[in-house]
Amino acid sequence: MEPADKNSDIEHIAPLEADNIPNYNQAHYCFSCDEPILGAFCMACGQKNDNFRRGIFSLIWELISSITAIEGRIWRTWRSMLFQPGRVAREYANGRRIHWSSPIRVYLAMSILLFAFMGITKTHLFGIDVNVTPEDGIEVTETAPNAEDLDIKFSTFWFPRQKDIDARNADKNFKLIQIKLNSYKDALDNPNILIVNPEDDPVLSPNEQEKVKVAKEEIADATEGESLKIDDFNIEINNRKVDSTKAIEQFIRFTRNPVEATNSFNKWLPRLIFIMMPFTVLFSALFIRGHENAMLYDHLIHAAYIHAVAFFFLLLGVALSPVIASSWLFNILIILLLIYLPLSLKRMFNRGWLKTIWTSYGVGLFYLFFLIIGLSIAIIVELGKTITV
Repeated sequence: MEPADKNSDIEHIAPLEADNIPNYNQAHYCFSCDEPILGAFCMACGQKNDNFRRGIFSLIWELISSITAIEGRIWRTWRSMLFQPGRVAREYANGRRIHWSSPIRVYLAMSILLFAFMGITKTHLFGIDVNVTPEDGIEVTETAPNAEDLDIKFSTFWFPRQKDIDARNADKNFKLIQIKLNSYKDALDNPNILIVNPEDDPVLSPNEQEKVKVAKEEIADATEGESLKIDDFNIEINNRKVDSTKAIEQFIRFTRNPVEATNSFNKWLPRLIFIMMPFTVLFSALFIRGHENAMLYDHLIHAAYIHAVAFFFLLLGVALSPVIASSWLFNILIILLLIYLPLSLKRMFNRGWLKTIWTSYGVGLFYLFFLIIGLSIAIIVELGKTITV
C-alpha cells in the first residue's frame, strides 16, 4: 500500500497534531516498511514518520527546539535530584525514562564539567602551605642559618587556586625552607631513626614501650608487599629506594604548584570510581535486597545518580572556594553529603530509617576507605617516579 502524501483525502489514523512535525510531512503508513503508523515513530521498524521535505530554516528551527527540550529535561532532572533526593533514580528505574536524563549521561556530563572547570580555573583538590620562621628570640642570618633555630609549620587547604598559592609563596624564603627540610634527610635515608627500638628507650614507660612495639609490627605488616615499603634501612616505592634529596625537592615543588598531584587525582579518580561502582552496588545490595524495587539494576541506577551529585558537590566547592574559607567549605560539603545520602536512599528503596541510615553510612565509609587508599597508592606511585633511584 502506498504511503499517503500531503494531498491525500484519507483521514490520518495517528494523532499527528500531538507532535511538532508538520502533518504534510507525515504519512498513514511507514515510509520504509508500509506498516500502519500510530505515532511519531513506526512501531514495526522504528523509523520516524517524517520525510523532512521542507525548508532548511524550518529544519534548523526544529533542531533548536529539540535541543531546548533536551536542555529542559536536563534542568528538570537536576532540580529534582538536588531538592527531591532519590526521586529521579526511583522513577527512572520504574521505567519513566523519557522524562528524566539517563544516569550514565548525567554522571559523565558532570564528571567532564568538574574536571574541565578545575583545569580552566587552575584549581587543585588540596594544597599544602609550608612556612619556616626563626624561633622566638633567635636571629637568623642569611649567610649561615642553623636548621635547629628554625620553626616549620604546615597548613592544608581544600580547593586552592594556583593564583592564591602563588600569592602565598611570593613572600616566602624558600632557602630557609630548603635548609629546614634538609635537616630531615637523615630520617629519610635511615628510617631506623623513626622506627625506634622501644626496649632501648629509657624515656618510655613499659606501657608506652609495648604500644610502640605493636605499632612497629603493624607498620611492617601493613607495608609488606605494597607499593610503599618501609623497613629499618630503606624507604622504597615499587622496589626503588627513595632519594632524600629528590623527595625534598619534590615536596617543595608541590608546595609551589600541586599540579602533579592534581593531574594524578584527575587521572585516577574516574578510573577508580568506574572500578569501584559495581562493588559498591553489590555491597549496598547486601544491606537492602529483596522486593522488586531493590534489584541490582535499581542499585546501579541509584549509584550513578549519587556519583553525579557527589561530583556536583565537588564542583560547588571549586566554584565557591574563592569566597568561602576552605575548612568551612569542606565541612559544609561533607555535611550536605551526609544529609543527602540517607534521604536519597530512603525515597529510592522505601526502607525503615534505621536500615536506611545504617546502609548509607556503612556503604559510604566502605567506599571512602577504599577510594582514599586507591587514590593514595596511585598518587604515591605516580610521584614516586620522580623521587626514587
